[in-house]
Amino acid sequence: DDASKRRDELDALRAIYADDIVACADALTVTLFDGAWRCAVELPRSYPSTSAPKGDALALKSRTTRAMEIERWASEAMLDAWEAARGEVCVFDWLERVRREIEDAEGDEDEGEDANSDDSTSLEDELAAIAAENARRARGDGGGDGDATIADVRRRLTSHEPIVEKKSIFQAHVCRNATSMDDVDATLKILAESRKFREATHNILAYRIEHGSTFRQDFDDDGETAAGGRLLRVLQLSDARNVVVVVSRWYGGVKLGPKRFQVINTVALDALAATAANA
Repeated sequence: DDASKRRDELDALRAIYADDIVACADALTVTLFDGAWRCAVELPRSYPSTSAPKGDALALKSRTTRAMEIERWASEAMLDAWEAARGEVCVFDWLERVRREIEDAEGDEDEGEDANSDDSTSLEDELAAIAAENARRARGDGGGDGDATIADVRRRLTSHEPIVEKKSIFQAHVCRNATSMDDVDATLKILAESRKFREATHNILAYRIEHGSTFRQDFDDDGETAAGGRLLRVLQLSDARNVVVVVSRWYGGVKLGPKRFQVINTVALDALAATAANA
């Protein structure tokens, strides 16, 4: 019923947004971009079956014309998200729409940073090495594939553009059209061919595979406590099906706190969107 769906959604949102969410039974507030934006949602008793939530986004640090346009757009976008969900929960989808809209508007805020520092040079080397691994995998270089499952998964596995957050590098890898645990095992085996993958501080795993009317689904934190469970929650909330997702993190020496969970989820969602678009 509606009440149980709202409870489940709130539990999932709390797991994903951690310290950046304040929620009660019929309302929640989420801060985005280190407190630059605040998103407030009201949940009517008949949500999600017959009523849409009310959603507002507020720019707290910038009152530009574009920021105010996004504020106006966000309220209308909630109705679009609810209609697209067809009676299911939609708040996470709306928050992701808002996040992407803000990112598109803000562009790359790091362009003015000093590119000549030793840290920057080291970071560039790391990104170049990751790019080389991506290119190798795209060419299908991985030695002889005597195992048919390995060869098949290799064609369905993509590694996506890494992002940098306070010197840490995050990269998502997605195997699409997964059908069994053999695909999960093959995904990890193929990724482990890469020295860069093996050197990652954490390789966080979550998968969700249809099995009759239910799902085979599980996660592995790989030492990043609670990250795998949050990643699986993202797959559930976004209704991702038949996918294996791994997010690699190379720690850069600066602790991110709960922010790291948002970054992990963001790179995973962006990779899933790119995979769907290129399917």
